[in-house]
Amino acid sequence: MLITQRERVFKQLNDSQRRYIEFLSRPSQMQKRINDFCDSYNRFSAEFPQLWTNPQTKTELLNRVEILSNQLWAEIQERKDQSVAEREKLIEGGWAHVEKVRVCSFIANLLENEIQKFQVIVAIVTGSLLHEETDLPELVRRLAEKDVSSFENDGGKRSSPLLNEVILAASAHITTVLSENYMLNLDRQAVEMLQTEKDNLNLRVNSLKTYALLLLDEITFYSNQVFDVLDDWIVVAVEQENLVS
Repeated sequence: MLITQRERVFKQLNDSQRRYIEFLSRPSQMQKRINDFCDSYNRFSAEFPQLWTNPQTKTELLNRVEILSNQLWAEIQERKDQSVAEREKLIEGGWAHVEKVRVCSFIANLLENEIQKFQVIVAIVTGSLLHEETDLPELVRRLAEKDVSSFENDGGKRSSPLLNEVILAASAHITTVLSENYMLNLDRQAVEMLQTEKDNLNLRVNSLKTYALLLLDEITFYSNQVFDVLDDWIVVAVEQENLVS
């Protein structure tokens, strides 16, 4: 699943750029405003050529040019604001966020599998049937709904508050399993065996966490590259519209 997700991430990278180019290329009213102004100017010149020597006519013309210029600048600024807002929407709630939450959900499934294997080992060693259940993927969903961050990079220190919460829940579950009354009647060899299995489980949990952070960092790195490119495209689009105005 994680392999196909990497393919999906890169496809989303390309799709996001394509959709944003289409957004930047959306129609504007600037050329129509300019054409309407020119048509009005030409009609007035043809109908009232004698008025061009009138100072009031020149003043009115300059006034209308200023109005047109203000309208064009206002539309350029509005379109720039819309482009920035669209970029922010892609960053905050777009595909990158969804994919990072999906990574956390995949890791939660793998963690749950590890816990279930550990519980089987405990049941075999103790001869007691365990009824402790977990639902770590559901915990991921609830945490994501509460906007718990899936990945943070604070000056090179990478972390996943969402995954940390999931791992804390998994650790609490393991502690509960090992604190049952039947553990008191085990001999030393059985206790040492379970401790070894717990250490191995912790190693696998840490390995999954490290792997997840690498995936989350990769998604963040490439998505940030795309978002930086989108920012550059806003500048280019504004420059092009300035040429029109």
